Amino acid sequence: MNKHSNLLYLLIRDFLTVYLPKQKTASSHTIKSYKQTLNLLIDYTKEVMGFPIMKIDFETFTRNHLENFLDWLETTRGCTVSTRNQRLATLKSFYTYASNRDVVAVPYAQEIYKIPVKQSEKTNDFKYFSEDVLKLILEQPDVSRRK
Repeated sequence: MNKHSNLLYLLIRDFLTVYLPKQKTASSHTIKSYKQTLNLLIDYTKEVMGFPIMKIDFETFTRNHLENFLDWLETTRGCTVSTRNQRLATLKSFYTYASNRDVVAVPYAQEIYKIPVKQSEKTNDFKYFSEDVLKLILEQPDVSRRK
């Protein structure tokens, strides 16, 4: 494990075990989601991209690498655009933390911030109740009683 790999993993550990729960008082669900995102990124880097886990460091996570990871989430894992954007927000949050803790992460954080949030296709397919169904629903309460 090189010096920068060690730094990356130490910052991930501190982010998940100190910063989020104790300083940001994030919920256990948020911490679990952030941990899952970081684990997915490391698994993607290790298994799909073929990087040995001990060689993964900040230099591994280029803007191009992270954009490919986000695309992989959508195409291979079947995540929605909303989930993809949530994962991106997690990565930006981690890089903000990391760059505040160690100057080594600053140039990588600046590249991550350039990744835009993906816009989802907007659909106006609203489904309304039919008049008969709406009438049936409105007839359900007993209007003769206060409750």
